[in-house]
Amino acid sequence: MESDNPTSEHSSETTTANVSWLRVFLLLGVILAFAAGVFSFLRTKQPRTMRSMNSCLNSLRLLDGAKAQWALENKKVDSDVVTLSDIAPYLKGSMLPKCPHYNGDRMTAEPIYEHTGTYSVTIVGKVPTCRCVGHTFSEL
Repeated sequence: MESDNPTSEHSSETTTANVSWLRVFLLLGVILAFAAGVFSFLRTKQPRTMRSMNSCLNSLRLLDGAKAQWALENKKVDSDVVTLSDIAPYLKGSMLPKCPHYNGDRMTAEPIYEHTGTYSVTIVGKVPTCRCVGHTFSEL
C-alpha cells in the first residue's frame, strides 16, 4: 500500500535539489554584486572627466567676459593684443583660474604634461583657449 508520506529517498533528493538551487542563486548574487561594483567604478570615471571639462569651460567663459570688460573700459578693438595680466583685475580676487587638469603642483594622480591646463589669450577678438585636449570654448 502506498502512503502519502514521501519516502526518505525522495526527501533526500528534494533536499539536494534545494541546496543546488540555493548555490546557484548565491553564485548569481555574487556575480551580480561584482558586476554592479565594476559598473559603478566605470561610471564614476566619466562624470569626473565631464565635471573637470565643464569647470574648465566655465573658466574660459569667465576669462572671455573679463577680456570683454577690459576691452570696453580701455576702448580696445578686436585686433588689439591682450594678456592674462591685463584681464586679471577683472576677475574675482584678481586671481587667474586654473584648469582642473593643471598638474603643476603634482597634487593629482594624473600624468603631468608640460603646459597642460593653462589658459591663454591673444587678441580681443579671439576666444581664450586651454591647452588641454578637448577643452574648447566657442562663441555660439
